[in-house]
Amino acid sequence: MESPWLDRLKHLVEENPIVVLRFNGTERESLSNSRRGFNEFTFARSHTMLEGLKLPTPCVIQFFLLP
Repeated sequence: MESPWLDRLKHLVEENPIVVLRFNGTERESLSNSRRGFNEFTFARSHTMLEGLKLPTPCVIQFFLLP
């Protein structure tokens, strides 16, 4: 028996594409040093970059390491 969150995720992926959010090394470092770190954060991106998304949309966050 699958868990409810996994069923919900499968349904979301069938309805909407998955969004991959990529943070560069500098952004990763800033988040790491922030008050709540990676546990809770907000970020700003251009509205045109996200205009085609419908809520809720599953997201995968990818961090690049500093060189």
